[in-house]
Amino acid sequence: MKLALFRADGSHHLGMGHIMRCIAFAQYLEKLEVRSVFVVRDYEPKVTQLIQHHGYDVEAIPQDSSFAEDASLTSKFASQYGVNFIVTDLSHTDNIANLNEYIKYFQVLKATHKFMITIDDFIKTDFPHDIQIIPYCGAESINYESNGSTKLLLGPAYFIFRQEFVEAAKVRREIRRDAQNILVTLGGSDLLNLTIKVARALSKVDATCLKLRIVIGPGFTTSVKPQVKKILHDYHG
Repeated sequence: MKLALFRADGSHHLGMGHIMRCIAFAQYLEKLEVRSVFVVRDYEPKVTQLIQHHGYDVEAIPQDSSFAEDASLTSKFASQYGVNFIVTDLSHTDNIANLNEYIKYFQVLKATHKFMITIDDFIKTDFPHDIQIIPYCGAESINYESNGSTKLLLGPAYFIFRQEFVEAAKVRREIRRDAQNILVTLGGSDLLNLTIKVARALSKVDATCLKLRIVIGPGFTTSVKPQVKKILHDYHG
């Protein structure tokens, strides 16, 4: 059986989108009889626990590792597990702010002679990816500069949906004229505490038949949940 290594990070300040997208990718790979292992920076234990909950092995690297140390440890795990290819999903402001080191990071990983797939919206001709996925609307119409050796997969046709969303889309639903159920979800983390603001605003709506449901993501701070519970209790009585 083939093995993939996913290198992605998640935390309260980074969000959980990269991690969840890679988990979805890994789940699709299972259908092709490809197992996966994850390598993450040790920002928060809940990230490791989330990945393990989905049935994947996780290796953690120190959160304060330099790009060079990160690349060295990731390469070590790739060799240790004997992976066939590496998938990275690391495009966030912390890394882009150090662009030269970010590029060198990928060059070190590529030196392991592993096939590399990268989910990234940043194109540089010296990025040594074999496949680069940019799954966002409009990407397919942009004339990206490529080094010729990287295969670009552009646009929403390559968006990686989680399986639960794929299944939910198959269910036919009646859209009522008057709303009765409202679901509030702002993703895996909520750095600006917008969930609390939205919940408070909705709680002021005078609609006794309205049902509010609020999703608390794994990257939320522990103080959010009790505040949301109080708002919902006061609203529903």
